[in-house]
Amino acid sequence: MLNHNFRIPSNAVRRLVYPAAFWCALSVMSALSAPPARAQSAQLPQCPATLEEARAAGYTNIEANAYSSPVIQDLSRKCIYFESGGLQADLPYKAGKLEGTAKSYYESGALEREAPYKADKLEGTTKRYSESGALETEVQYKADKQEGREIIYREDGKLFISVIYVDDSPVSGLCHQSDGKTVNLTSAELSNLENGLEIECE
Repeated sequence: MLNHNFRIPSNAVRRLVYPAAFWCALSVMSALSAPPARAQSAQLPQCPATLEEARAAGYTNIEANAYSSPVIQDLSRKCIYFESGGLQADLPYKAGKLEGTAKSYYESGALEREAPYKADKLEGTTKRYSESGALETEVQYKADKQEGREIIYREDGKLFISVIYVDDSPVSGLCHQSDGKTVNLTSAELSNLENGLEIECE
């Protein structure tokens, strides 16, 4: 269901349409070299909140509005900024591979998405939020493939659609209707989700 390109199997780009800025940014970063080594310190800081702060802190400009932090015990961060100067993506690395929770932000500064990585692969539950902070989706991954539940929430926070995935393919799902009733998703509806098509759920 995710619209992204960075080291994710192409068949995972599907199901629902989301803003692609974060994952497009990740695909840009995949081609960039590791940041140069700098002096060690006790801990690795988060990405500076603005492009101006990153420059002032001595972060290395890699490409366009992408900057790298100092390397601290094989740990580093790659920080991508909007043209307006606000933080767009905070990408943690270990020994040159994505490791930890990658985050993307709306231009307003609100958190948009969290995606846990282990050795360059999605591992755990990704979450996407509305600009107002409401949780919109939760998707479980194992070794870069969807494995477990994908949950889509309504604007009021109630369940909308829940789907079970096995080895990156949907095997069953429920439509949680606004009146409280649940309806099993058909094979055709599951296929539509897998192919990035929206389905009716009312």
